[in-house]
Amino acid sequence: MRIFGPTSGNRRYYLLSVFSILAFSIATNFAAGFQRKAWGHSGNQLSINNIGPNSGPQTGGTSVTISGAGFTQSASVAFGGVIAPSVIVVSSTQLQAVTPAHAAGTVSVTITENPHNQTATMAGGFSYIASSSSTSIGVSGASPAQGPTSGGTVVTITGKGFQAGAAVAFGSAQSTAVTVGSSTQV
Repeated sequence: MRIFGPTSGNRRYYLLSVFSILAFSIATNFAAGFQRKAWGHSGNQLSINNIGPNSGPQTGGTSVTISGAGFTQSASVAFGGVIAPSVIVVSSTQLQAVTPAHAAGTVSVTITENPHNQTATMAGGFSYIASSSSTSIGVSGASPAQGPTSGGTVVTITGKGFQAGAAVAFGSAQSTAVTVGSSTQV
């Protein structure tokens, strides 16, 4: 077999050796690209820095904001191994998820990115609080204690028994935005 015209036996093996080395080098660099930067991906390492609120009722339904790095539209979130029913990627550093129902206790929160096969876990990232029919709601304070009658003041309410979906009214005026930070703070 002649590749580039008449060649002697030694030249043929030399050319085949050069092509073999070149093919091996291309294959190795291609495979290394998958490992280092999830080939075709930005190369950001997936991580979780903060979760808030970090507690909610065992019935689920708490809207949680997770900050970190490397989030994409393919992100899924699991609380104690149970997939969140809703995930919204706000940016590459922030996403929002709704907690699924889970038994009471502290669980790990895991984000999985596909097709990049990356995961990030925050051990003890969320605590499910046991629901009880005897749990009462109580307000112990509000800060600031006053504001303009036109509204628009951000008020932090402290107390007990607060759950996701809580509504707040000041007199007869319903608040337009309520964020339950924990079972003791709205």
